[in-house]
Amino acid sequence: MSHNLRNTVIAAGVAALGTLGAAGASAQEFTGGLTAYVLTPFHSEGQTTGFGMTVAPSAWIGYERADGLGFRASYFGVDAKGPTTSRYDRIVMTTVDLEVTNSFTLGTQTDATFSGGLRYAHYREEDGAGPGYLEFPAAYGLTAGLELKRGITDNLSLFGKGKGAFLFAPNMIENGNPSGAYTFSTGEIEGGLEYRRAYGAGSEFYARLGMTAQIWNGVSDNDSEDTGMAGGLLELGITF
Repeated sequence: MSHNLRNTVIAAGVAALGTLGAAGASAQEFTGGLTAYVLTPFHSEGQTTGFGMTVAPSAWIGYERADGLGFRASYFGVDAKGPTTSRYDRIVMTTVDLEVTNSFTLGTQTDATFSGGLRYAHYREEDGAGPGYLEFPAAYGLTAGLELKRGITDNLSLFGKGKGAFLFAPNMIENGNPSGAYTFSTGEIEGGLEYRRAYGAGSEFYARLGMTAQIWNGVSDNDSEDTGMAGGLLELGITF
């Protein structure tokens, strides 16, 4: 191989690597956003009557590589208060998730994201008739979730997602008295419409409008009673 030909091949190889690196970098993305939930509690034995709607915030940040692998950190919290005539007049739920994500495409119009990781949770319910309460100050466990999104037009998509968690609380407190360890599970679903629009080089803003519900199994009244939240959501996010 001549000196000039060798230099040409080396230069072409370097250019190709540079092009691949630029393509990979452009495919990587950071994401973040805020969600405003409008929720009302429900109870498996009807013990949360008279509650109105409560605005509950959620926030998240994440990163995704060009091959679809990424991570996400998210927070959700609700503090719903109702009339003292209800069996329970206050329900507090908080979660913090740290998850690994993997995104891929199904066909030509559907995007999918699996997620799994760790969850911290806090739960508290207060009696409407007096000072009594039940609380899980801290619970820890594993999460698993799936999100699907299917395009309708260039900017509009349908989305749906679900997530479950299995949690261990080392200490349950009832009316100020420790009651030992406890295990329970949670489940969440969301669905609705997403509008997405490109802005600038490689950035996109999106908005979601939809419905949501979640259930905390077996946490209420120190037995098999379930508590949950249901309502609507407005989500604003950005990828760049």
